[in-house]
Amino acid sequence: MLDKNTGADQLPVLPATLETRGEALLMGRQGAQPDERYVLRLWPAPAQLQPGDTPLWLGSAQTLRYERHFEWIGMWHPLRGVDPAMNAVKEAVHGLPQREDVHGETGLPVLRLKTTAR
Repeated sequence: MLDKNTGADQLPVLPATLETRGEALLMGRQGAQPDERYVLRLWPAPAQLQPGDTPLWLGSAQTLRYERHFEWIGMWHPLRGVDPAMNAVKEAVHGLPQREDVHGETGLPVLRLKTTAR
């Protein structure tokens, strides 16, 4: 992060928090541009679905862009607006039952997926 010789490929994506808890799982892949990454972050929800105590997960899909500041500080920053990372998630799970909505308070897209235990 503070080494001008460290490029985007060597710099890790920093963790994010949800209600002060870091994500339980962070997955990433190369984005459409060399300085972009798509990341999916997952947190376990405090509730479980019934019957059967089925785990419920909350997630965030983001497109990150690598930027350098003052030639020394390199960081991954989330892009705002239409997000190609969400489209990548939808393509990856196209065979699963799903529903897309808009969050009432934030206006952000919400994707609900149903999976089965293996």
